[in-house]
Amino acid sequence: MFGAAPNAVDAPEKIFAAAARRFECQPEDLDLKGGHIVRKAGGDALIDLARFLRSLHFNDRAELVMTTFYYEPPSVHQDKAYKGDVSAAYAWATQVVEVEVDTETGVVRMLKVTGAHDVGRVLNRLGIEGQIEGGIVMGQGYALTENLIVDHGVVRNPNFRDYKLVTAPEIPEMDISFVETMDGEGPQGAKGVGEAPAICIAAATASAIENATGVRITSLPFTPERVYRALHGALPALQPVSRTTP
Repeated sequence: MFGAAPNAVDAPEKIFAAAARRFECQPEDLDLKGGHIVRKAGGDALIDLARFLRSLHFNDRAELVMTTFYYEPPSVHQDKAYKGDVSAAYAWATQVVEVEVDTETGVVRMLKVTGAHDVGRVLNRLGIEGQIEGGIVMGQGYALTENLIVDHGVVRNPNFRDYKLVTAPEIPEMDISFVETMDGEGPQGAKGVGEAPAICIAAATASAIENATGVRITSLPFTPERVYRALHGALPALQPVSRTTP
């Protein structure tokens, strides 16, 4: 966000300026009351506020009532070693992944993900649940199926037949809980949760596979071939699948 308005207090001034042109009066003669634009002098309602704002979009000279704002969080600039406190509020998360490994085929099924996320404060529960669930599925694809193969600058799997995405039947059960800490720098105590749900999944899946089979695989994704070869000693677990040549 950019500009210098501290909040939405500038919006009424813009509304009154637009309304004054329509009702042939001065902006200072107007006020907002009960969801209407009214005359200050007598309190007479001139027009419903919502209807007036909609009408601004559909006249010959479309007008927008907008306010802008910028916020610079307190942080410490990174030094030459790329160290420093670069965020005012860090998001924390933990994920537990339960898997089923078929040792005969190397197929890994993700059964359940249990997660706890420090989100500062939950402002929109449905929205944040969707964000975390989507991040888990993104992390699931990163961990198990998605592998971009580049050979001499050419993508060798440019379609969804060969670049495999997670589909609905493969999505695991999810048990998500929130830890509310009321972060002082976030809006109403909230803080970001965009990346954390996806980041944890691959490492947790690797640990779950190791717990189930005794084999630690550290190269992504954990495809059936890679898991099978790692379990049977046919291929070092660290050998990459994709090839990138400058």
